[in-house]
Amino acid sequence: MILIFRDVRPKDSLLIWQWRNDEVTRKMSRLIEKVSWDDHERWLATSLANSQRILWFVQDQDLNIGVVRFDLSGKETAEISVNLNPEHRRKGYGSMVIGQASNMFLEEYSDQVQKISASIRRENPASMRAFLKAGYVDEGGMETDWAELFYK
Repeated sequence: MILIFRDVRPKDSLLIWQWRNDEVTRKMSRLIEKVSWDDHERWLATSLANSQRILWFVQDQDLNIGVVRFDLSGKETAEISVNLNPEHRRKGYGSMVIGQASNMFLEEYSDQVQKISASIRRENPASMRAFLKAGYVDEGGMETDWAELFYK
């Protein structure tokens, strides 16, 4: 597996929208409702114009693997969000995508970011394992439905 990370383009919109509306994706997301096409198009256009949001499309040769989002907070921390193509879940991509994207992001944005945070729904053990395997650490914290993991 050789992963390629590139900036998201408007032509990626349909795939990202389909992945976002996948039932499992919605169940593990902060917003569990389906997203309309119009709302998604507005979100993507706004995201692509936002200098505080970085969106990378991930491919393995000609396979579309997923999308990674980083939101800069201005407090030396960025938040990561990863959504894998449902067709490529449970194939070992999760921790690879997370680890490689996190390393690349910290290298590229080292002047702005010292650590990356991830909010994972506790009932999502696959994501928890993938983030921990990629080097994220659970620093504890409040007992909620969400775990906060960090990467430095």
